[in-house]
Amino acid sequence: MSEDTGKEILRNLVDLINKATGIPVFVIDHEMVNKLTRVLEEAPEIKKNFSSYELSREVSSFIMEIPIAKGTLEEKVTRFLENLLTEKNYTAFVMLKGLRGYPIGMKLGEIEFVEYSAVPEELVKHISFLKDRGYKFYPELDSWIRFKFSSYKTQDLWNICAQKLELPLAILSLISMVPLDLEKTVGVIFDADKRHFHFLSPFEAGGWSKYDEESYGSYMGNISKLLLKETKTSFDKRILRALRIFGLARLSKEPEIKFLFNVAALESLLLTKNDRDYLGYKLAEKTAFLLGNNFEERMKIYRDMKRIYGKRSALIHGGEDEKLSEKDEHVSEMYVRSVIFKLLELLDKYTKMECKSSPTDQEGLEDFLNALKFS
Repeated sequence: MSEDTGKEILRNLVDLINKATGIPVFVIDHEMVNKLTRVLEEAPEIKKNFSSYELSREVSSFIMEIPIAKGTLEEKVTRFLENLLTEKNYTAFVMLKGLRGYPIGMKLGEIEFVEYSAVPEELVKHISFLKDRGYKFYPELDSWIRFKFSSYKTQDLWNICAQKLELPLAILSLISMVPLDLEKTVGVIFDADKRHFHFLSPFEAGGWSKYDEESYGSYMGNISKLLLKETKTSFDKRILRALRIFGLARLSKEPEIKFLFNVAALESLLLTKNDRDYLGYKLAEKTAFLLGNNFEERMKIYRDMKRIYGKRSALIHGGEDEKLSEKDEHVSEMYVRSVIFKLLELLDKYTKMECKSSPTDQEGLEDFLNALKFS
């Protein structure tokens, strides 16, 4: 069968589906998409804002809309090109499934907690549609966030959203102990004219956690200030890096991966470029003096951390096949949370981890730990 015959059969099949269902069905000519993508990539002002894949996605969407869009072909092409060159403003609403009690109006970096009544009607209908198909949602109980962003793209906007939410969701997971995954919730992204809506549909997730203002309010305040700082210190960056690693740990389904991410977060928080050997010993010692208030507490923490780091080494380097227990995973996570919270308490006091290099240099957290060790 020739290529032309195959295309003719495909066109006839599409016509039959259109007539039988009354639903517009389109077939994209991939050769046309590739050719148009290559032509557009010749324009520097377009290429600088799109990868080849992203541009091909925009072209595919444009070709699909040609039969139903209003105007002449020339007008449609002109609108498409203008759209590629225009940075568009978007608003996103996301339900944080399982998170409850967060104050309306509280901000965490660029996101803001809002009431369910602020959610667009289109998303409310979408949720009702999903409920009718068996999904369990409690939109009136769970917390909602809103945030705005800009992009030249019109496709795969939830990928952009996921990148922007990575750190805030990791922070909220730290506070709530609930793994927050965009694939397990609902949301919507829409443009400034509210002409195009991109809905997020979930996989099933369970459990919930209520926000405890008394216990975590000060930490949330410090984190919010940290996110909004234009110039971040090396101390700030350590905390943010560890939060991202912790967020990855919470999303993993494998206990071993969660455990390794937790230990990596602790290393990122407390080890410096000066810690070149005896890493397990140094990590255990720093954790013990940072968190412990007396000899007994510090010895317990030290032993826990030595055991944790030993299991980490066995998993990484393929040593003895020692089974990782659920307790190991939970203990490692508990220490990550405790260290992050402790460093947030010290956020205004230190700008770096390392010891001061001269008498006039600013003290780092290691100077504080050394004072505890040798006092």
